[in-house]
Amino acid sequence: MKIITPQNKDKGDAGVDFAEKHLITEGKTFKRASKLQDYEQGIDCFIDNIPTDVKNTNDIFVCQIMTENGNINTRHPFKKNSKVTHYCIVNVPKDDLTKGKFIEHVNIKERLLRDFVKDEVNLKAFYKQLQELNGKNMKAFGISQSQACFKIKQLILPFLKADIGCSYVEPTEADGEISFKLYKSKKKTITAETNLDIKSILSKFKKENINSSSTENIITINV
Repeated sequence: MKIITPQNKDKGDAGVDFAEKHLITEGKTFKRASKLQDYEQGIDCFIDNIPTDVKNTNDIFVCQIMTENGNINTRHPFKKNSKVTHYCIVNVPKDDLTKGKFIEHVNIKERLLRDFVKDEVNLKAFYKQLQELNGKNMKAFGISQSQACFKIKQLILPFLKADIGCSYVEPTEADGEISFKLYKSKKKTITAETNLDIKSILSKFKKENINSSSTENIITINV
């Protein structure tokens, strides 16, 4: 299982600060949402009056288990009461806004379809599944925390593209939640040079195998 670090609040704040500075420089209007709008509707700000969630990450956090009571909380923008419609994606170190990079301001469903979810039918079912999870207790999915996490992950995976994974954080004593996120798998590309090296190694093994006079521990490799 891939272990991830929970999204840091300071990192999120740095993303909003950078987005505000960058977009105002670009001539866009930027208005920060109220704390109530952020909590109840998932809105960080309004960019040209568009309700927006600023993301200082390429990953998508979808839900969390609160370890104190085992209750599941679906994250915005997947709640039924979510009002946010767009992501503002940035890449900003929390300690240096000058090194930040603006990625895009994009409709949430368009980005999900482009990068994470198979198609529109699966997107609708994906939202429905996450909304059904909201408010349930993890005991409904297993007698142990690990069983519940695995089951919830299996409920999410069928809607996703082949190169998208779902992972969750193994909590420490200091953590109050187990966060589930979608991420793009990093597949290693096999180049022509790499493939040639592999064939060379296999050829060497084959030659050594043929020349060996021993009848024990012989490895046969077909190439």
